[in-house]
Amino acid sequence: MNITTIRQGLTSRLFNLIRPRHRVPLGAGRRARFRPWMEGLEDRCVPATITINGSVTLDESLGLQNIGSSAPEDANDSDVSLATLQSGATAFSDRLFNSVASGGLGLSTTFATDNGVAESASNFITVSGGTVTSLGFVKDDGTALPVYPGVAAGGVATTLSALEGGTISLFADAALGNRMVLGVDANNDIVFAIFMDPNAALTSARVWKVQFEAISNPDATNPTIPWT
Repeated sequence: MNITTIRQGLTSRLFNLIRPRHRVPLGAGRRARFRPWMEGLEDRCVPATITINGSVTLDESLGLQNIGSSAPEDANDSDVSLATLQSGATAFSDRLFNSVASGGLGLSTTFATDNGVAESASNFITVSGGTVTSLGFVKDDGTALPVYPGVAAGGVATTLSALEGGTISLFADAALGNRMVLGVDANNDIVFAIFMDPNAALTSARVWKVQFEAISNPDATNPTIPWT
């Protein structure tokens, strides 16, 4: 129901400006009764627009591949050092690498030390319009990701496979919620983790990615094939 319909209804039924009402004589002792008529307004909201700008790429090769690399295929990667992650996304880093007793997952830093981690631009995700109360990862249909219960069952299946662990499923983290996604293989090993790091106004977000073991390449003839 829109405002125009309501105005027309009020005009024609209450104020009677369009046509004269047919009057019927009242019987003796009867009083004229007037019953206002209104229609409820529908709740409306302005949708937010979410835009992904560019890409974020973690190269599995040893060392850091990024804009400083000489090879064109490496120069478009997003590798940064583990130290950059530790200073730039402390909550994510602590959750990954702190001991279980300290509230972490107790994961190894070896892969991240040798190969780096991925850091996107600060405006990798931008949000405009609407009222935004939170940002996080969800399933394709907009519903919540299942929280990782410590076992590989029940996650959202992907087309990705770990080189030594089989199919990878996605979960939200039990501590950082839908800001953090865990990719867990069939052996219940965490293969990678992705973290959404929004600004205070929730108008943009950076994304970090950390990998812990190799992901299977479906095309042996192309060592730089991307996966999404």
